[in-house]
Amino acid sequence: MANHVYFNIDISCPLTDEQWDKSFLVEEVTRRWGDGDPFTINEFVELEKQPFMQSTKPKFDDDGHLEDSWNWYVDNIGAKWCNVEESYNGCITGYSAWSAPTVMVDNIAQYISDEFDETVYIKMTYEDEFRNFIGIYNVETLQRQDGSWILDENDNYQDDGDIEYVMEQVVGEGYADNDEFEWHEPCTNLLTGEEIYPAEYLDEVVYNFFETGDLLPID
Repeated sequence: MANHVYFNIDISCPLTDEQWDKSFLVEEVTRRWGDGDPFTINEFVELEKQPFMQSTKPKFDDDGHLEDSWNWYVDNIGAKWCNVEESYNGCITGYSAWSAPTVMVDNIAQYISDEFDETVYIKMTYEDEFRNFIGIYNVETLQRQDGSWILDENDNYQDDGDIEYVMEQVVGEGYADNDEFEWHEPCTNLLTGEEIYPAEYLDEVVYNFFETGDLLPID
């Protein structure tokens, strides 16, 4: 089973609700949980059918299913599958398999600039479900003199693997192999002498990184 990589995409661009709805399609579907009554809910349309992915020219079989779906997702989304859980004007959240959907973010930025003639800045934060890695992916579009749009070659991509180093400073080297260490039990912060709960402390470290780009111990 693939690790889930949870992502949050913030799109900084002055799109009207009408423009957003044109770009990011949802559909009303009927669902049922167990033996409960059926209910309707709006769900994000499959990525291969979204307007912002049509530049990749997805191909479908006679039954309307995406052909060579595994390769299409890897090449054009950046992960072998990807689910969007929530979307509203300026924000998309979801999870993907093994890696963050960085290529999809590129496609979104390019589509918005081409379609609405607007500069786009996108920031995606993401974390592996076991925090083997966390990251920030930034994309910005630039307009050429001829009016066409391109992705900025100075995209800022961060994938920081030093969570372990930060936690070792705070709770001690080799903490993961210490039988007395518990993520949800209090221990002493070696840098400050204060009592902390490691799991909660790590949350603060990660969320601070998402906001500032700095993966550092929190005072």
